[in-house]
Amino acid sequence: MRQAIYQQLDLLEGPVSKRMEDLIDEALESLGRLARPRWTYRVYSLEDPRLKKLLQGGDLADLLRGASQGVVYLGSLGFEVDREEGRLACLSVERAWVYQGVASVYLAREEALWKGGLAREFSPLYATDSFSPGYGDFPLACQEEIFKLVPGQEVGVSLLSSGLMRPLKSKSGIFGLSKKEPVHRHRGCGTCLLRKTCQLKTQGRVCSYG
Repeated sequence: MRQAIYQQLDLLEGPVSKRMEDLIDEALESLGRLARPRWTYRVYSLEDPRLKKLLQGGDLADLLRGASQGVVYLGSLGFEVDREEGRLACLSVERAWVYQGVASVYLAREEALWKGGLAREFSPLYATDSFSPGYGDFPLACQEEIFKLVPGQEVGVSLLSSGLMRPLKSKSGIFGLSKKEPVHRHRGCGTCLLRKTCQLKTQGRVCSYG
């Protein structure tokens, strides 16, 4: 997790200062106290017309190749994390920036832990990798369809007109269920929606998706 945080905060080059390590530790301690991870999902046949509205783009088709069902999900760390980030923003831009980055990694870890815990429930089927709106050619506009398929109120998540969610540290996505163990796809710049305009790429750098 530490390496993922360094990558998220662009700290992979050179030694990390003691101050930065302290700020990361402070953020992790706060998230351990305040985060209330909650997840919900629904399973649909890939032939279900409601799910077909969501399945746009070649990236999702590639992800779900060989799958018979799709799992649409929503999750969040809760509003207390948002409130803490807002509080820190009033005190220190640096502390708020570190907190925001660490919280993003924390959310990704919680998502992976939750999904891993579903393995027994889905057995003998195998889960594919997950994909979220805004990545690859899966448009952010598809958030609206996700909220039609999964009730956000179950986990306290709402959709804004911009396509973003509240709380801010929330995640939506889809993964497939297959009878055969899938080949897990590699996330990277080649599947990112911003690959043609990415500022980091022009600097020879990557984000946590790359």
